[in-house]
Amino acid sequence: MNYILLTQQGGILKPFAWALGKVFEIIYSMLDMVGIESIGLCIIIFPIIVRLFLLPSAIKQQKFTKLNALISPEITKIQNKYKGKKDQQSQLNMNAEIQAVYDKYGVSPAGSCLQLIIQMPILFALYRVIYNVPAYVGQVKEYYLTIINHLSPSQLKEYFNLTVDSVDKLTGTQINNIVDSLYGYSRVAKDFKLPEGVDLASIVQAIGNPKTDAAFNHINQINKFLLFDLQKSPQVMYSEGVKIAILIPVLAGLTQFILSKITMSLNKTATTKEMEENPMMSSMKTMNYVMPLMSMFMTWGFASALGIYWVASSTIMLIQQIGLNIYFKNISIDDIIAESKEKAEKKRAKRGFTANMISNAAAMNASLNENNNNNNSDVQLTRKQKEEQYEKAMEKYNSSISSDKNSISARANMVRDFENRKK
Repeated sequence: MNYILLTQQGGILKPFAWALGKVFEIIYSMLDMVGIESIGLCIIIFPIIVRLFLLPSAIKQQKFTKLNALISPEITKIQNKYKGKKDQQSQLNMNAEIQAVYDKYGVSPAGSCLQLIIQMPILFALYRVIYNVPAYVGQVKEYYLTIINHLSPSQLKEYFNLTVDSVDKLTGTQINNIVDSLYGYSRVAKDFKLPEGVDLASIVQAIGNPKTDAAFNHINQINKFLLFDLQKSPQVMYSEGVKIAILIPVLAGLTQFILSKITMSLNKTATTKEMEENPMMSSMKTMNYVMPLMSMFMTWGFASALGIYWVASSTIMLIQQIGLNIYFKNISIDDIIAESKEKAEKKRAKRGFTANMISNAAAMNASLNENNNNNNSDVQLTRKQKEEQYEKAMEKYNSSISSDKNSISARANMVRDFENRKK
């Protein structure tokens, strides 16, 4: 009996978890070729490869962080300028001025969020692979299948409440759930949770077969890393006398804290007062202390495989961050701004826009809104009146721009006229 897949991550994370699982399996296979079977060593190598893959995204995020150190104080000043002004025109003017700041530096307000959105599904999928290794690594799965193949019908009934004549009658889903249960996967199906006091060791002892004993020894061997059992949490190991297990949550919190501090060092161009006035900066400062504490709490109660991965990943990110900081120290901020503006202009050009067209359109829109407020301060304009004022503003705007029939603006007007005639 040989089932290819176990209970892998489903939903939107499925393709990410599958791809990362393949990477993890390749690492395991390559180590196995040189006589090393170790999930712990795979966990150390795994984040190195993942971080190399995410390096371009990290560089983009670093650039945005460096630019944001200049942008944030300017935006804070604009927000303070319009503080307490809730009328529509003030809000429109404030948004226009804020957008102008972003345009000046050639970045998008969602620039940082976009990089995080790209990274988040990958990072979440990573944890799923680490937390349920047999679902993604065929060689590890085979050891558990060896044990399952020697279970008797009475043992299947006793341990998993399954009434079948033999193991061969089990479905693929049932096999997957049994392996999840034997591995200690936290999200195992409710009906397949082992009875209290029963674990893999007691099941193997009850079977009493040399092949299952050998498979069990291999499972213990590949799940041992230094003095830690990767399937047990630091809390459980500590209670069993392995006091050094406390190092896992301590190192997880410490590396996270140092990483946050080094990352925040990019924002030193902002003054202390400006940082205090900026709610975002204040929130980030708070998170620098909250996240390490959360890391310690989570890695204390979860399987140590996850904690070791957390420490390894944070350490690699820390090294990467130091390298990026050194790299960006030798690059002028003016060069970063020029590069950012050039890329932004190219994106606009592909969409048929130029910086001048955007500025003119923004000016026209602001003028139209101002006229609406001045002429109708106490009266709500009807839809028809708004359309008439818009048409007048468009006519005035069209007469002020180039009359060249081959210009982008002229072509845009031709398209607009054609669409209007179709209505």
